[in-house]
Amino acid sequence: MDVTALVPIDLIARSLDITRRAINLAKVFSGSGLKIIFAHNDRGCTADRIFVEAIGKDRYPGATVVSEGIYSGVVNTSKLRNFGAYFVQSELVLLLDVDIWPDVELFKRRAQVVSNSGSFDMLPCLYLTQRGTESIQRSNDYSALLEKYYNFGRGLFLHLAAPSSIITLRKASYEAILGFDESFEGHGFEDFDFMVRLAQHYNELHAGNDFLHDMAARSPLFAEGFRRDLARACIPALINKDLALHLYHPKGDLKAYQGQRRTNYSRFAEKYHGLSHAAKKGSRTLIPEFVTAAECRGGAVSDYGIYFDNKPGHIDRFDTFKKRLRFLING
Repeated sequence: MDVTALVPIDLIARSLDITRRAINLAKVFSGSGLKIIFAHNDRGCTADRIFVEAIGKDRYPGATVVSEGIYSGVVNTSKLRNFGAYFVQSELVLLLDVDIWPDVELFKRRAQVVSNSGSFDMLPCLYLTQRGTESIQRSNDYSALLEKYYNFGRGLFLHLAAPSSIITLRKASYEAILGFDESFEGHGFEDFDFMVRLAQHYNELHAGNDFLHDMAARSPLFAEGFRRDLARACIPALINKDLALHLYHPKGDLKAYQGQRRTNYSRFAEKYHGLSHAAKKGSRTLIPEFVTAAECRGGAVSDYGIYFDNKPGHIDRFDTFKKRLRFLING
């Protein structure tokens, strides 16, 4: 299968953890028939040299590190994606993140969907707790972990995200929409911006009049605004129970993170304010569309009961005593 995964790497934080996870990705992809490119921003640090030596120089067949001092300052994932995309020679590109669990059979299955449909594919992303991450790393059993999720398991999972930046598309489509917008710096909204333009490229964006509404939900079926309109692309994978797994990692500087997201949302809203003004009012959530799609596939809606669980963070979602205690103290 002619697919290359593209993974942005910046070691300004979590350098050891990111390097370990990248090595694991390279090992899993090696010999799988899929290729993987790590687009690395070289800041000239010891961690950068170690990373290139650990994965580069044909150490893992099919894995390539492309490394250059692209920028300084805050992380710019858009620049990293575009830099790495230049080296992709396959027909299909899989946009991946270093914190995604590498299930190559899942990636191949969704790539086949793109080959058959002529469009693009977006995987919903199930975020794991620290305990859930340790569980999958220990067992390497994707199916067993998902079974626990669909049976309303708590301690292993945080939330299910859709839309998601785990996207398989044609390299030609990436180039046609001019890749990622590099004016988005730091964390947030560069992926939403890319999804909007990709969906528009295929005439698959149906924006509601609340398109700019910025409200996250724990279940994608309850998403509103642009998240709802972009998450439509995830419905086939949701029905097929194909979910990417996001491994747990500690959060960085929350104040800087939140500031970057506010700035990037303002840029996003400026670019797409016309979409909500031109749109008609529709369903506030994806629930009616999902139910219709599930019934068309002949499945029972009750098989997807966990998707309708949109509870806020409860104490039973916390997987360590310290987190439970902090939850109780803070009310």
